[in-house]
Formats: sequence, structure tokens, C-alpha cells
Amino acid sequence: MLAVHSWRVFRRNCYLSTRTWWVFLSGLVEPLLLFLSVGVVVGNAVHPDVSDAMPTGDHAYLRFVFSGLLAVGVMNGAIYESTLNFFYRYHHLRSYDVVLTSPLTSRSVVIGEAMTAWLRGILYGAIYGVIGCSFALINLPQFAAMLPWLPLGAFGFAGLGIWLASLMRSWNDLELVNLVMLPMVMLACVFFPLSAYPQLIGDAVRWLPLSMLATCMRGVQDGTMDRLAAAGLAAFALVGMACLWRAVAKADRLLLRS
Repeated sequence: MLAVHSWRVFRRNCYLSTRTWWVFLSGLVEPLLLFLSVGVVVGNAVHPDVSDAMPTGDHAYLRFVFSGLLAVGVMNGAIYESTLNFFYRYHHLRSYDVVLTSPLTSRSVVIGEAMTAWLRGILYGAIYGVIGCSFALINLPQFAAMLPWLPLGAFGFAGLGIWLASLMRSWNDLELVNLVMLPMVMLACVFFPLSAYPQLIGDAVRWLPLSMLATCMRGVQDGTMDRLAAAGLAAFALVGMACLWRAVAKADRLLLRS
């Protein structure tokens, strides 16, 4: 019954997303603007041989940045849905006060919210993949090869976001999430390769969740998959599952409080 009830929460959220489609599209704006400003404008000033880790050929830096921003889109979709939207629904709208008078349980609500965040992360990544195909930055086989990695990254961020939302007590706590996400976008392997860092800093940046997802996307794009990053991304998905389990464990205290 838990799976059935979670599916109903997930289906409800999907229906509401079709009624508030502008909220869904708003999360696509930031990476798209970064792609057009940094990738297109700044990319014209970047020499293609600036690093051995850069791809070669026409629009080399644009293709390099694209795979990183695709990873940013996955992170944004999953994190914003699991933190901002979930917190808004249960803390401000109190949407689940009525829902929980039905046979639905608080645990099914949390799992349904995680499923919604997971799907949004995947959809954002898929939409950016379509944009990349339209710009001829990737081809269809590369796009198809990227798709299996999107659920791993989205699930890790969704589980982490649900757990963070369960710890929030006010809107000010959401600023702490942005305080972590923005530096991670700038420091992870999105705009420059890992080899640009000193060895010690590079070893730390390598294990950022966004770096691992961006490295996997770039590996599919270039045909040079980093097995260490792939294993790290799988481990991050397990971390997301553990975070989700912690959030589910405290679901009653979170949603049934007076």
C-alpha cells in the first residue's frame, strides 16, 4: 500500500505541475543563461588548446561547458523540487494537513515528493540533452548514452534535498541551500577541467556530487568514461537513498506536528 499511496502523491504533483508550468520552466532558465553567456560569449575567447582535458575542434569550449551545465540542470531540478517546493507545500500551504486525513500516510507523502523531485531532475537533464542535439553539441547516440546516468544523479540530489527539507524550520534555511549550490556550480568541473586545480584542491573537487555527474556526462560526450567518477556517482545515489530513508523515518514528526 505504501507504493500505491506514494504513486498517488506523485501523480497529484505531476498534475499540479501541468497547472503551474511556468514554475517548472523557471528552473531551466539559470543553466540556459549560463550556457548562452559563458559558453557562447566567453567561449569565443577561450583557446581550444588551453588544456589537454578540453575537447578539440570547432566550438570546443561550448561543448565542454554544455555537458557540465546539463549536470547543473539535473541538480537544479531535483534540489529545487525537493527543498523549495516541498517546504512550501508542507510548511506554508499546509497542503498535507487534509491529505493525511485520508488513508495516505506521512511516509507515502515523503516518498511521493522524492519521486517528483527525481523525475524533475531527469526531465531537466533530458531537456538540456535535446537542446544540445539542436545545437549539434552532441549527437543522438551520445544523448541516448547519457540518459542512464541522469536517474543516478537526480536520485542522489532528490534524496539529499528531501532530507535537507526535513531539517528546515523557516524560509531562511533555504538560503543555506543556495549558499552551497552556487559555489558548487562555480567550483565543480563545469566551466574548466579538473586539471586546472592544484593537486590537493583537485582531489577534493573531484568528489563533489556535481563534479562526478559532470565528469560522467563529459565522458559519454568524449568517449573517455572516468570509472572513478562513475563509481562515485553510484555511491552518491546510495547516499541519496540513505538521506531519503532518514527523511521517511521522521515523516510523522515532520508532517503531523501541531
